[in-house]
Amino acid sequence: MKKMSQKVAASAIAASIFFAGGAVVKLADASAAAVSASKYQNDINTFAAHYAKILHKVESYKIKLDAAKSEKEADSIYGAYMNYLDNAIDDESDLLGLKHDLQKMDGYLYDTLVTIYNLEVDTINYLQKDLSKEEYKKASDKGVAFIAKQDSLFKKEANIYKAKHHISFSKDMKYLLDDETSGTPAEKNTYTVKKGDSLYQIAKKYHTTSAELKKLNSLKSDVLKIGQVLKVPVQTAPVKTYTVKKGDTLSAISKKVQVSVAALIKINSLKTDHLSIGQVLKLR
Repeated sequence: MKKMSQKVAASAIAASIFFAGGAVVKLADASAAAVSASKYQNDINTFAAHYAKILHKVESYKIKLDAAKSEKEADSIYGAYMNYLDNAIDDESDLLGLKHDLQKMDGYLYDTLVTIYNLEVDTINYLQKDLSKEEYKKASDKGVAFIAKQDSLFKKEANIYKAKHHISFSKDMKYLLDDETSGTPAEKNTYTVKKGDSLYQIAKKYHTTSAELKKLNSLKSDVLKIGQVLKVPVQTAPVKTYTVKKGDTLSAISKKVQVSVAALIKINSLKTDHLSIGQVLKLR
């Protein structure tokens, strides 16, 4: 909106009051409220995008670790993961100038990332025998409990922010809140064609064939258009699990299955690192 000079603005307001009997005050208030709401919405969208990007990247390292074909490769990926996490924690340039409400939420997520990093360091120290089993267990229990508490405080503060400022949660924010309803079945069972896509590539991505995709979408040829929405087969990937054996520890399992301790804790919603023989842990 172009800014009017004070003289023109004053004339406009005076005329409005004269002809509308004070209605301009209500209009001005409504306009100010809309601008404020928009600012709060933009702020939380920026905030959520920042942390969602970090956690998505962390998850991508987990996938790489799952696919590692040797201990040497896994160690290299793990080193890159730790380096990324260290730098991501230090870089908050996207979040400069946040309002007080978001600073509180930022604190909860920042402290969670720091604790995850410290848990990984403790795991390394334990595997290198720089920490005793008792010391490691004590540190892990404390870290896991702290993460659970921060998560609870974050979710509570997020809902207060939403109600107070009349904003909606973006897809990134729903991801941070572990909102399982953030995607609809239609979104999960379709694929939007992008530049460079071919029917063969899409079929390979969804573990099916070009013929099956053509049949599912009633296609007469392999020609696709950018932006075209295709139905794809529902993927029900088997859940990888590990059954706890006598003598197992979270750190030993982490090394064996090449999934970080922090990831095992999150995937299985563990409140402590105490494990029971026969307990089944999800790995993805």
